[in-house]
Amino acid sequence: MSSTLSSTGVGLSFAAYISDISAHHSKFRSLTLPNPEDEDSSCAQLPIAELAVLIYKLWIRGPCFTVPPLTHIGSGAQFIVREGSIGFFDNPASGLRTVALKTPKFILDAKSRLNLSESAVRRQVRDFLIEVAALRHPKLRRHENIVSVIGWGIDNNNWHRPPFIALELADDDLEAILSSKEALSLQTKSNLINDIAAALDVIHEIGLIHGDLKPENILVFKRGARWIAKLSDFGSGADLSKGGELAGRGTVGWRAPELRRHYEEGEELDPLLLDRLDAYSFGLVTLALICRFTTAPPSGEEEGVLDAALTNIKNQEDITPEYEQIYAKLLGLCLCSDAQYRPQWILPLLSEETNDEEKNIEFTPDLSQLAIHDNGVETEDEDEVSSISSSGSSVLSSDYEHWNWELPDLELELVYPLMYAFLEDEGSLSPETAFAVFLKWVEGGPGPTDDPTASAPWARLLHAAAVGGVQQARALIFRYYEFQGYELNDDIKSKAVDWPLESISTGALAFSNEVRKMDSLRFDAALKQFQESGGFNQYYSEMSPQVLQEHLNPLPSIPLSLESLREPLNRWGDRLPHILASFNHTEAINTLKSIMTRECINMRNNLGETPLYRACECGAFETVIFLLELGANPSIRPHHKGPSCLHWLFVFHPDHIDPVARRLIEKGASTNILTTQRVKMFHYPFMLPIGSPLHWAVRLGCVEAVRALLSHGADPLLRDGERQFIFVSTEPDIRPETPDDIPHQEFILGPSAGSSAVDLAVQSWNADMLELLLEYRSDIPDTVTDGIGVPHHLIAGDFCWISDHSTSRFYAPYVRGTPETQAAMLKRTLQVLRQHGFEIDSLAPAWRSGRTSTVLMLAVYAGKIDLVEMLLEAGADANIIDSDGRSALMYMGVRYGVEFSGEVSDQEAFQTRMTKLLLSYGARTDIRDHQGYSPALVLSAHYLCAATRVLLENGAPADDAVTCSDTNHDDVADFPIFGHLAWALSTNADEDVENAVCAHDGEMTSMLRAYVVPLLRATRDHGEFDRNTLLHEIALCGLIESATVLLEAGADVNPVTRKPGKLPRTPLDALRNFIDSPANKGSRGMSKAEADKRDRRSENMVGLLRRYGAKQVHELEGRDSVGESE
Repeated sequence: MSSTLSSTGVGLSFAAYISDISAHHSKFRSLTLPNPEDEDSSCAQLPIAELAVLIYKLWIRGPCFTVPPLTHIGSGAQFIVREGSIGFFDNPASGLRTVALKTPKFILDAKSRLNLSESAVRRQVRDFLIEVAALRHPKLRRHENIVSVIGWGIDNNNWHRPPFIALELADDDLEAILSSKEALSLQTKSNLINDIAAALDVIHEIGLIHGDLKPENILVFKRGARWIAKLSDFGSGADLSKGGELAGRGTVGWRAPELRRHYEEGEELDPLLLDRLDAYSFGLVTLALICRFTTAPPSGEEEGVLDAALTNIKNQEDITPEYEQIYAKLLGLCLCSDAQYRPQWILPLLSEETNDEEKNIEFTPDLSQLAIHDNGVETEDEDEVSSISSSGSSVLSSDYEHWNWELPDLELELVYPLMYAFLEDEGSLSPETAFAVFLKWVEGGPGPTDDPTASAPWARLLHAAAVGGVQQARALIFRYYEFQGYELNDDIKSKAVDWPLESISTGALAFSNEVRKMDSLRFDAALKQFQESGGFNQYYSEMSPQVLQEHLNPLPSIPLSLESLREPLNRWGDRLPHILASFNHTEAINTLKSIMTRECINMRNNLGETPLYRACECGAFETVIFLLELGANPSIRPHHKGPSCLHWLFVFHPDHIDPVARRLIEKGASTNILTTQRVKMFHYPFMLPIGSPLHWAVRLGCVEAVRALLSHGADPLLRDGERQFIFVSTEPDIRPETPDDIPHQEFILGPSAGSSAVDLAVQSWNADMLELLLEYRSDIPDTVTDGIGVPHHLIAGDFCWISDHSTSRFYAPYVRGTPETQAAMLKRTLQVLRQHGFEIDSLAPAWRSGRTSTVLMLAVYAGKIDLVEMLLEAGADANIIDSDGRSALMYMGVRYGVEFSGEVSDQEAFQTRMTKLLLSYGARTDIRDHQGYSPALVLSAHYLCAATRVLLENGAPADDAVTCSDTNHDDVADFPIFGHLAWALSTNADEDVENAVCAHDGEMTSMLRAYVVPLLRATRDHGEFDRNTLLHEIALCGLIESATVLLEAGADVNPVTRKPGKLPRTPLDALRNFIDSPANKGSRGMSKAEADKRDRRSENMVGLLRRYGAKQVHELEGRDSVGESE
């Protein structure tokens, strides 16, 4: 992203827009679609990821999936179009949508999978990209007369897996309508002609030629009585700025005469008049529509067509004299045989109110303003915001697609191949894509095996993005490096002040306090630059310094009338006061003062915004005070669920926040009004907060705004209305709204009414903010009955959602400093809570089942060992039990496995440290939960070997068993703890399985000798059991050394398990059944060598058991073998 936003004018040429997505780009040199059966999944996915990089530059959502059946609609020279339903992988719950699926007409070989780098399909690739690039140009993508792109995907129903784009599905095309008997009124014809003209004018404005205008390429959407025409099929066109080489030949019967001569006689085309080709075709389409021709007009490509056209127009029974005059003049110009006399702009010719001077204005696309920066991404242009309605819906609404400044929210399926591409060649990803991959890669927080140097892949991604000019990366890089303890190289270190200041000038105001401490004078200048450039209006209202200058110069010397002040100046309905108020700019403020009147002080644009609201969005202090004095109403907000003027206090200079807040509140602004809109934000935290102005101020770290709001009555315990779902052991499948949205995932529940400002301060470990908030509340909040309490929020602030349509999150501690700094923050926050009377041992209903927990229990569950230690030091009781009878020690679970703790050695160290820490503060090992489980049984059931060993070392009985007889459990009959641990083999996917089994066997052997063998010698139980014995489990796990230890100690080699409804079996029966099972005979993802080692291990176990006298049940009973089925 550029540090500034360019003009929202027409300077973004098509050539500049697709400069990085041409068919000659290096990314296409090796672009092949993968074979899904390839074993090397990373290599198999890489080519489609490359295609995705290009498509993401166009902000097309995807990949999406298709749902059969697909119905053929039609096909042309370049594309096949089918009707079908699609869904999106990022939000499958959103349902299916019926669309038109457009697939390039590739030349396919039945013996060879489609390869997009082959010269035979290069043309189709080019057409595909030209088509999608044209449809997604900022000038076109939301234009009402250009067909909209819904998404993109790969057709997995086709062996070749070709790419497709999904377009909005039309009711029909113009060719079908002209061929039908459906009645068309003159008004409908006129509307369709105007729509086609508007579409042609806008594509010519960006320097693109359609090249194949005909009824078949004009889609018709029936919106009640109003039919709307939209253009599609841009692959045959030309780019004026590249010399005008046409991609297609047009369609016979609908071409201009010079185009026919060009292909039939070799006549050269004038590259300066290529847009006039479309004007001629438009004339023929207009003639066909008025006269209801079902085919191309007679002699359409001949020079004498005009006379016949005028006669046909005159003979139409439904045409009025007025329309006859308009269309006769239009066709006289469009069907002129000399291209230079055809009109460049068509729509003005259809308006009676347009004077001749306006009609003849010559326009040349401004190719000097390419709007492409050194990082390769287009800047803000006048599109990609929410739709406008006459009722005035806010730009900050939930129905927008993307703003141009948004980074792609990458699908997880694409992150790995993109990372591989980056590691092979750092230049293969644009800086923006590198940052998007970084965000997705690190969203789960730091891993225990993270590379401790700046050469880590994710650190290199962030570095490449920052050096490449991505402002969000420049705002984060120093904080991220500080968190990880990475060394800065010299070139980055030299930017340690400049880049944070740059980020302030582009709106990274969540970091204002830190940056202001670096250099207060330069901070003031950077903030002023942001405000002068439009503040947040440049992101949400398309404001820019260029827009301001267009409306400042020239201004009339006489006072403007009320009518002129109310005249909309753009399609958003902005009046001049809206535009002037959108900038904290001296000239804009002075001009606003000279023209503003009380009569229009509260006028709203189509987005519902007042000039005062715009002034607050850019922190224009003087403008706000002036407008309030003139009678502006600060309680007006654009949308009933959107933010108010007070929410934007953090945008003002810190010295201005209190006086602005005071004046707004005096004039009627509410301190406790809530917004529930979730809207993207350019910088961290990447989504605007929800809640009251106080929630915003706390979330964005603006102490001055917090103090000002509290002093004027803001309630620090007011809840924001959005329940939090805290995931610590699983990644969320979706972003939930209610607990029922995620029935199969475990999470901690926030209060149903949402979080208070106090909760947010606790989550961010911001002790100073918390103390300030609590100073204004002498009472302690009531106990929450449907979610965690205030102290429990210490575990709740790790992640913030950064997308409203996916599960993308950001790990907030990355921006809180070094681990030492965060430890100090946490300790201080805990002290403040205790000083104000909060009980750290309080139980709160933290789970969907209603189970209650203390903050210590939740900290143990989440694996937050530093928080656990601080809570224990502060006096937290390790032996309080929850509503299920479990203590904090029994909350150790899957968070302590390899998935979260890295290598086995890290996992064991993690478990050992937490267990010893809790034991050192008096945690008991003899507590029983309501199901009769002890801590040792619970930890072993989670396969936590190291933690269980610590408990055994500290007196936990090795033969401990569940004490509740009515509990339905699968523990082994004799030594349940070790029966669980036998299955505790967890290893990284790339680790040698055989070595891992041997290592685990050695660990089990050591524990068995120390704790089980002495008990075996004392008891020597034999007989039948209702469950498997320990020897059954060890035999099934292939732990040969462990089995040897048991058998040498005298364990019964033939214990019989008898379960209702199942055949009895000995350990040898169990092992034989396992060996012969279909599941075991498959490789289950193993290599052949690994499968052979597994089979040999099983046979060796059979031999071991046989040597000690093992038998199968039929042998013990003296009968023939019987087939067993379970």
